[in-house]
Amino acid sequence: HDQNQLVPRLGPLCHKCNSLLEWRRDLTIQTADGSLQTLQSRLVEAPVAATPVWRRTGGLGDTICLAHVAAAYQRRFGAKVQLQVNPVRRELFENHDSWDLAPDDAQPTVNFDQELIPFWPGDRTVGMAAKVGLEITELSPPLSIPSAAQEWVKERLNGHNRPLLAFAPLAEHQHHARSLSPPQIGEFLAVASSWSTVVLLGAERLPFEDRRWLNLTGETTLPQLAAVLARAAQVVTVDSGPMHLALWLRRPTLALFSHIDPRQRLGLAENFVAIQPFLGCAPCSERYGGEHGCQGGKLRDFTACIAGYSGTVLSDWARSLRAPLGRQLWLVGASGEKLAEVEWLHYAASFVPAMQQEAERRVATALGPADKPGKG
Repeated sequence: HDQNQLVPRLGPLCHKCNSLLEWRRDLTIQTADGSLQTLQSRLVEAPVAATPVWRRTGGLGDTICLAHVAAAYQRRFGAKVQLQVNPVRRELFENHDSWDLAPDDAQPTVNFDQELIPFWPGDRTVGMAAKVGLEITELSPPLSIPSAAQEWVKERLNGHNRPLLAFAPLAEHQHHARSLSPPQIGEFLAVASSWSTVVLLGAERLPFEDRRWLNLTGETTLPQLAAVLARAAQVVTVDSGPMHLALWLRRPTLALFSHIDPRQRLGLAENFVAIQPFLGCAPCSERYGGEHGCQGGKLRDFTACIAGYSGTVLSDWARSLRAPLGRQLWLVGASGEKLAEVEWLHYAASFVPAMQQEAERRVATALGPADKPGKG
């Protein structure tokens, strides 16, 4: 960090100065004195010296991403990481073969609340893994759902015999740029309930009471939420914690995105259809003002990319899906009409040059024209 002259390339970031490192199996760099040094020992072998404690108390989705990285660590080294998570989420991450839970007062060796890579332009799980020097290519095995949670869901679904559709229309804290509006939610419930058993899910109670669907908002614990998702024939969800949980459980998922790029969330996932608005400013990832003037989702009165979804169209899309879904991307217009289906692998591969350019731009902006890596 202090001595090395680094060439910005797509890859892990220096933990101190945010310089980008190119990841290779044998990573070498030229130091200030002209010699070559191998970074593999620093990036990969160093964590084995002691049991790591990784802290992430943010959103459910971030915590699930970190759990995947912990599983990759266990596969790589045969040792468990201790995860320090938000106390309200502990019961979801208990009794897993790939990690242990750390006490709330434990001193973290990596604090992802403070050290989550701010400039990482690609998939978040891959970025977290890069932070601790790991390569990750797959999600961790699905979590084990407690029998009590499964019994609770079985009892609540008693008498509902049609295919189960789990519907999670709100992001955490009902983030306006990623959550469907009440009219959108109501329209979807009314239409989708004509052909399926719709279960409405959310952390807070929503005022959608009707015998045509089952409203479980504000009622489920996280294990019970997982149990509902595990039984669902398909899941319709916005970019949220339930989306990450459904994909962790390998459920067929229709994932609705707005200003966040699906490639930043679904890089390792399978069995999904990602819906992305085809707008000149989307996805902006909350960085730019955008041609619609919503300032990257910061203005609450109008967010064009989430406003275009029609509840009726969403229901029609969900009804047309046939598992397994593979990895699909659909682009939709401002009025919610499907414009194109894009091959995911081509879409993701086209992101690599853009990721590199964007990462270099962000690093240059962070360091400033007068600064050099190593002087931070």
